[in-house]
Amino acid sequence: ATRANDEAAALRELELAHDALAADPEIVERLAQTERRLGRLDRAIAHYSEWTAREPRRAAPLAGWVATLRQAGDLDAALATGRRPSVERAADPDAWALTGTVLSLNGFSREGCEATRRAHELSPERASYTFDLANCLEELAGGKEPLAILERLLASGAGGAPWQRAKVLERLRAAYAARGDAAK
Repeated sequence: ATRANDEAAALRELELAHDALAADPEIVERLAQTERRLGRLDRAIAHYSEWTAREPRRAAPLAGWVATLRQAGDLDAALATGRRPSVERAADPDAWALTGTVLSLNGFSREGCEATRRAHELSPERASYTFDLANCLEELAGGKEPLAILERLLASGAGGAPWQRAKVLERLRAAYAARGDAAK
């Protein structure tokens, strides 16, 4: 009985903290994560929804919300929630990139790759979108398309920051070596 009373008291304190610090996204984040760990998925979903509303351009709150919906067994809601940024901001390549990341992180690889492709189509000059597209295509099916995308990125000279260009070169070298094509 004492443990149950202690747990109930701790949860009441959490709720009081939430009410007092509702403007602080970090508190909402902790509430969402704690509720999820306790298996109180409905409450966790509500907190993740609130956190996402406060920080709509961050991946973490949306990814947590989608993961919790999946954990609750509601795959349709998880997929619809993961697609929200691209639905709400259809002309924004960052929204599509966020959608792609969140869906891919939560096991919706095909849908995540489609969103990543759209981000790349909307902003083909962004090296990070190009690299993300090549990565997701490689994970889905492999083949020549991811390598061709990386080759075009390198040839364009738009490979982004030096570390991004180094990653592209590393990926291409590994792929060529695996194919036995060391001449490239």
